[in-house]
Amino acid sequence: MKHKGRKTGSRILVLLLTAAMLITAPDISILAEPAAATETMATTMTAETAPAETEVAEEPAMAAEMETETSETRETENVETEEILPAEETTVGEESETSDMENLEDVKISGEEELETSEITETEEMESEPAEIETLTEEGLEEEQELEEEQELEEEPSIKAASTSPSNPIHHCTKQSGGSDCTDWSYVYFGSYPQTEVTGEALTSAITGAAYDGNGDAWVNGTKYRRISKSDTNYNGYFGDSTYRYFKWERIKWRVLQNDGNTLFVVADRGLDCKDYNEEYTSITWENSTLRQWLNNDFYGTAFSSAEQGAVVEQTVVNEDNSYYNTEGGNNTNDKVYLLSIGEVTNPSYGFCEGYSTYSASRWMQTSDFAHARGAYTYSNSNTGGNANTWWWLRSPGRRTDSAADVDYDGYVDRGGYYVDNDGGAVVPALHINLSSHLWSLTDDGTSGEGGKTVEQATMLVTALIREVQRFPVKEAKA
Repeated sequence: MKHKGRKTGSRILVLLLTAAMLITAPDISILAEPAAATETMATTMTAETAPAETEVAEEPAMAAEMETETSETRETENVETEEILPAEETTVGEESETSDMENLEDVKISGEEELETSEITETEEMESEPAEIETLTEEGLEEEQELEEEQELEEEPSIKAASTSPSNPIHHCTKQSGGSDCTDWSYVYFGSYPQTEVTGEALTSAITGAAYDGNGDAWVNGTKYRRISKSDTNYNGYFGDSTYRYFKWERIKWRVLQNDGNTLFVVADRGLDCKDYNEEYTSITWENSTLRQWLNNDFYGTAFSSAEQGAVVEQTVVNEDNSYYNTEGGNNTNDKVYLLSIGEVTNPSYGFCEGYSTYSASRWMQTSDFAHARGAYTYSNSNTGGNANTWWWLRSPGRRTDSAADVDYDGYVDRGGYYVDNDGGAVVPALHINLSSHLWSLTDDGTSGEGGKTVEQATMLVTALIREVQRFPVKEAKA
């Protein structure tokens, strides 16, 4: 009976340990690995109260009975375990439970690591998505910027007109003489013409020894020069004793009289040349004057390149009568280049003093070196502010049909004028420039420009081409 009690106690112990493992195991599959260890632990504990040979003989039967009873009584023993388990057995169960918990913690840690890895991967993907979005955004911005630049290029003329266009003049009138008034002018540079004289050390042998054409022009080291003699002047009183005098072609500076958003109405800032109003003393109007012909042909053809000529907007010029002397102004004309009238040089909206008899600084005009050497008259006194000013032609008729009005050196508008064949008057051209042409500039680029070709130059070019062609006779075709 004693051994039988031991067998029964050993069987119960194994069942209790198995039940404890089932209670603590979250998944039955976990029991597969620790089963052998549990049985070994139970056998060891039983050995303390029974002989070794008896336990060895009884283990097969006990294992079979254990498996059967475990299957039948699992649920009941799960409930009874807490009441029957001895303190020593509870310790072994706690060790098994601890082992199972460690396995669970390993699974949990592994799961947490996988979760953290998954979260890191998701975070990296989330971080990469903004980068992709940012890249797409940058590409979109670049495309949008390129589109805006293309639109700006298409709209450049209007943008230039709006943002960098010259302002209209503002005249500050004092209604007093002596140059006490002033005008805020805007200026542009357009075309080119011989202006500043080259003297002293600047007059090199390369300039004096250059090959000058029929107009007296030559290019030397990228700069254009005009050479004139005393016989080339309109009036030789200011030329001096030199055989030749040399002048540098420079950009023409223009005062802006009006910017209407489409064209710039401009007048030269100085007298550019010296010419008679008409080369013959006779009754004449602007329409038939030789000065008009010269401005629209020779000057227009030499001062402006072909592109610049395309930017000059031809105007229907109204030739008003001289209301003070009742002199007829003649027919209206279509001109590319012309002179101002009495009405225009007394128009405040164009920057001029409205009083014709006022010695106004708004109408003061000086000459280029070239114009003065060619004969343009200059004079200075208290009414010129100490400047050597010139008088300049207007297109309006004077007191008679054989005279033309002018602006005197002191800014006085002489409605009576000079005889049309006077050889001392300065020429101050006026014209309209296409605002969107981009061929005018707010600053001087310091070059001689391109200039055009005069009729004489064109004829010389054609003649040279004909001679070149004649060097190669055409052979007759054989029949």
